[in-house]
Amino acid sequence: LPEQFDYATDENPEGTHTSRNHHFLGMVDGWFYRYVAGIKIDGFGWKNLVIEPCKVEGIKAFDAEVRGIKVSLKNGVYYVKSPYDFKLNLGAFSGFYKAGTYSF
Repeated sequence: LPEQFDYATDENPEGTHTSRNHHFLGMVDGWFYRYVAGIKIDGFGWKNLVIEPCKVEGIKAFDAEVRGIKVSLKNGVYYVKSPYDFKLNLGAFSGFYKAGTYSF
């Protein structure tokens, strides 16, 4: 579905009235990445990566991937694969981890 708006420029005085590049459900997607999978940037750049998955009632498994960072939950085990060092906030496993693949 296109997004409707009026947007005129010097080059296009009639304006553009529709965009077929609208990211529908972007807030929903963001909620899954930021809160369910817990992939967050603390500050500027990927040097400050925090992974802090939230337990959400009814979600028993998921897979999420953003820019090579993968977080998943399967059979009660969290799996994290990251090309960047990261801080993990996950109960007894909280701490700083080097880039790599882990299960918690």
